[in-house]
Amino acid sequence: MMHQFLKNSLVEYFVNLNSCKHDPDFSKLISELVSRENPLKKLGIQGLTKNLMQKLPFDYFFGLKSLRILDSDINGFFCNSKYFQNIEEIEIQQMSDEKIEINQVIDEEFKDLRKLKKLNIFSGNVKKIPNSISSLNDLTTLGLSITENLPINLHYLPNLKEFGVSVLYENVVREDLLEKISKVKNLESFGYNDPFSNVCPDFKENLLGLESFTFDMLNVKELPSILPKMVNLKYLHLSNDLQSIPEWFINLRNLEYLTIEGLVDGKLPLFLKELPRLHTINLIACLDILMYEERINEIKNDFPDLKILGVNADY
Repeated sequence: MMHQFLKNSLVEYFVNLNSCKHDPDFSKLISELVSRENPLKKLGIQGLTKNLMQKLPFDYFFGLKSLRILDSDINGFFCNSKYFQNIEEIEIQQMSDEKIEINQVIDEEFKDLRKLKKLNIFSGNVKKIPNSISSLNDLTTLGLSITENLPINLHYLPNLKEFGVSVLYENVVREDLLEKISKVKNLESFGYNDPFSNVCPDFKENLLGLESFTFDMLNVKELPSILPKMVNLKYLHLSNDLQSIPEWFINLRNLEYLTIEGLVDGKLPLFLKELPRLHTINLIACLDILMYEERINEIKNDFPDLKILGVNADY
């Protein structure tokens, strides 16, 4: 009965070998669930070695729209790009090295995924992302973890609107990284995470039009010098060693959501009330607020127009 239910309503299938002691027959298993009339649309894969990844029944992936790969070896996997012609979303996360070769490579054939709109790669093992991904004209969302440097020519992506960069190794050359970021135009959302550097990056004016900005550098007390000029911002997430909220925040007249992690003085200055659209404030890991509940009530009284006030004492 359950098998028939899956066959009639299949949207997503998840292949997980973390607890398996033998190699299943993927082709038989998936072929019984998938048909031309009822194609597989979402696929999640976890814990597969390179050998098992190559044994997947690619012939049944003709209708695949979304692919999520967790802790699996991707070397050579995207040589099979002809089977992913309808793919729109890909997420690759490698948090465990157990079944993964040290040097992972995104194959050059990746450029053939012409309908791809969202790509997120988080892995310290991926050593090469082909420069040819700049030919993915439909790509709107791109999140990359950096172990060496960004692919060149990302600024050739005509529809890229959301871009996120996470630095995973201290030896990444920040000058080259920032130069490539500076060439990416027309972004609406940008996120930058670097847990190693203690130098605030000098972002360029290509980011002035952002509506969403996430800045995550726990070893930095300053904020990017360009931030006071980001007057189109609606969403701002700061996670650094910020001592206090500077008065130039009143320039951010379009700001609606403000999240701050680790604000040292834990204080919300009253000039924030001058921001006409601000309706949500989240404070995370502010010890001043952890110790005194009456401080929370004080903030509520100071900012009566807030719709949401979030206070989380821990990281």
